[in-house]
Amino acid sequence: MHHQNARYELANEQLKAQLSGAQLQALKMQLNPHFLFNTHHAIVGLILEQENDRAIDMVTSLSDLLRAVIANGDAQLIPLREELEFVTKYLHIQQIRFQDRLRIELAIAPDTRDCLFPQFLLQPLVENAMVHGIEQLAGDALVRIEARREGEQLLVEVRDNGRGATKPSATRRPGPAPAEGIGLSNTRARLEKLYDGRAHLEFSQPATGGTVVVVRVPYEGKPAPAQTFATPEPAIV
Repeated sequence: MHHQNARYELANEQLKAQLSGAQLQALKMQLNPHFLFNTHHAIVGLILEQENDRAIDMVTSLSDLLRAVIANGDAQLIPLREELEFVTKYLHIQQIRFQDRLRIELAIAPDTRDCLFPQFLLQPLVENAMVHGIEQLAGDALVRIEARREGEQLLVEVRDNGRGATKPSATRRPGPAPAEGIGLSNTRARLEKLYDGRAHLEFSQPATGGTVVVVRVPYEGKPAPAQTFATPEPAIV
């Protein structure tokens, strides 16, 4: 009996290790209490206001988002277009929440859509823009995602016009900048592990306002087309 329990514990630990990849990380990001609470609260609010069509739209979008998380495999690199489809599902839920106050722009160069990009890496950057920027903004909000090739690198930029997180103090303790938070710190660590120093993440809060996060990864070839899911189309500029 003791040996059986030991084997069970070993198998359980091995399973936990196998589930520590990008897919589980994405589930944790999507299913964090902040995101689920706000989405649930918004759905209840729409029902109480008898805006049933919008409530149904949000429930459907949340279901599509969770289904996409589960359906995506454990490949570390996928076509950028698939990563964008996943992110637009998340942003569509935010658009329902903020109604006409949130504008989304995509500026994606055609030669980048099939380029390989780390799976589930873009979503936490967009969520960071929402949580630390847009949700604190009283006026009209903007999230812009841009992708282009620069030499042998793929550049993906997430920009918002929000107020941003508190900037780090010059006398802060060693560690991730408070303005970045754990999400961007983990993103840096994952890029380092995937690309061994050939990828970079840049975080800035320009004097003109807002926050800009730029990811630079090696520009890699075109994989075979993969299954996609229908998503609402944000503005293409």
